[in-house]
Amino acid sequence: MKRTAIHVAAAVVAFSLAGPVAAQEVGPITPAKVEAARQIVTGSGMDRSFEALVPTFAARIKQSYVTRPEITKDLDEVLAQVQPSIESKKAELVDTAAKILASRMNEADLKATAAFFTSDAGKAYVAAQPAVLDDLYIAMQDWTNRVFEETMSQVRAEMAKRGHQL
Repeated sequence: MKRTAIHVAAAVVAFSLAGPVAAQEVGPITPAKVEAARQIVTGSGMDRSFEALVPTFAARIKQSYVTRPEITKDLDEVLAQVQPSIESKKAELVDTAAKILASRMNEADLKATAAFFTSDAGKAYVAAQPAVLDDLYIAMQDWTNRVFEETMSQVRAEMAKRGHQL
């Protein structure tokens, strides 16, 4: 589950790097824009976030049949058999992400962003991204716990002033 959250965060970070979307003229979605956006989706590592989705299908299917242990062996074999089909469907999600991105950015910005991800700096960013997101996940947990405790202390103090003990 932690990995899924991390990969989703990676997708969010990658989309945020793609540039501002406020009030820019993006124009129609063209094949050139979609291709540049597809390069961003794959070059940024955004498509890695889709990797986490595939195992969830098998897990959900297995969970549906957990009450029938006699079919476990056959079910595992069938799931292994259909896995290539599931894997091939990830391309649909890459295309969807590319079209969404192409609808939000103009062609020049898409091409510039795609070029960044093929540059040495872009490749270094993509390589560092998983470790950064792992660290960010831990930092977010720590921050959430700390801010929650601080907020609870403030709420308790204010409620005590009003005669309520929490």
